[in-house]
Amino acid sequence: MVVTATSYFGETAGYADNCEDAIIKIPSLSSLQGGELNKQEDLILLTCSDGPAGHIVRGDRYERASDLKHATDEYRTALKEITQTGVQENNIINGDRHLLAHKFGKAIEAYQQALKEQPDWTEALLKLADAHVAAGNDDEAIDALRRCIKLDKNNSDARYTLGVVYERKGLLIDAENEFRASLRLRPGNGDAHRHLADIYTIRGDFTQALREYRDLLALHSDNPLLHFKLARVYERSKRYQSAIAEYEISVKLAPENLEANKELAMLYPKKGLFDDAAHHYEKTIQLKHDDRQSHNALIIIYGKLKKYDKLLKLLEDDVGFFPGQPDSHYRLGLMHYFMRDFDAAEKEYQSAVALKPDHAKALKGLGKIALLKGDRSQATEFLLASQKADPTLLEAKELLADLQDEHAFQPVPRKIIRHAGKKKSSKATRNAHAKKDHAKKAHAKKAHAGKKKSRKVSKKNREKNRVK
Repeated sequence: MVVTATSYFGETAGYADNCEDAIIKIPSLSSLQGGELNKQEDLILLTCSDGPAGHIVRGDRYERASDLKHATDEYRTALKEITQTGVQENNIINGDRHLLAHKFGKAIEAYQQALKEQPDWTEALLKLADAHVAAGNDDEAIDALRRCIKLDKNNSDARYTLGVVYERKGLLIDAENEFRASLRLRPGNGDAHRHLADIYTIRGDFTQALREYRDLLALHSDNPLLHFKLARVYERSKRYQSAIAEYEISVKLAPENLEANKELAMLYPKKGLFDDAAHHYEKTIQLKHDDRQSHNALIIIYGKLKKYDKLLKLLEDDVGFFPGQPDSHYRLGLMHYFMRDFDAAEKEYQSAVALKPDHAKALKGLGKIALLKGDRSQATEFLLASQKADPTLLEAKELLADLQDEHAFQPVPRKIIRHAGKKKSSKATRNAHAKKDHAKKAHAKKAHAGKKKSRKVSKKNREKNRVK
């Protein structure tokens, strides 16, 4: 009874102005607590102690004190004083409150209760449809909207919402018809234009979609969503330079838009802009730490740009965010191997194999480390397991073949050179080239001297033979 009674409080008629003002304040009490709640309740009791608002406040206080008997009495008294018209309006107010609180089921009940009292109330039908849309009840929403349009065929809002539901159900022709009807009734409905543009994009009618978005941007040039949507149309039509330009504007207007940053990062490599791609992938990961797609893409870009310090840090983060992914451990192990930190590499390879016993590449890595340690038996064991897990892994097969020879090839990892600075690197390079050139000249000089000596000996022998 308490729940039933409290669901009917709200605005009514036939009372003094103070009581009407007090009743209007009742719905807002649900969001208050503590001292602020007591303060507002005292104010209502002061202005409308004997009216329905006063009875509701006293009922609430009894209910909080678990005195349900007195609470029920107060709620019943409040209900007696509320007129029938007030009950209908209160159901709408309650429905709105529940809808804002995402209590969609209760909102639907409240709106339906209002329609029982007045079945041709178009406002209640629209609100009921909104609640059904929010709850995912598309068919029920369509039914409510059709009833509303039947009562008022010129209701632009009903036609727009019906278009949204049709679009969500994939009924694109019906959706387009409703959006166009809404625009005929209210030409300035930008949302209807945007949905039409979305429908054209889905159909692949990029010319129409571009026209809609450009018209909208002419009126709302600072809207990041419109730039983002336009960028997607350009991307789908393979106009990548234009897409990049629109994504850049969207990101500038809304820097925290994860999707815009990510999609822009995906486009930059098509134009060879890998540093820019890295920047926006970094932003994406900053916004969503566990975005594995961005992690994988950034790992590739760092490797391509030879940003090894950043790559190592990213791979360590990757293991931290995805500790249960064997590939994360394998890639970090591979990085340690290239940096000649074999103990760290072995540890990560073992972690990968622990998570996935048939991880062919990690098994191959363990085999190579065993070879470096001189343990041919263990190397053979790991490499055989690697080849069994993936017979197409050529390197494992080659290493096994080498093991058949007593003087097998010992794999030496490529050492990554971390450049301390451009000037220092250039000097080191020049010194290396100078030493190499000097060695070549010395070798050539020695070879020339040997040939000269050989010619002299041959000439002397020929003279001896003639004498003989």
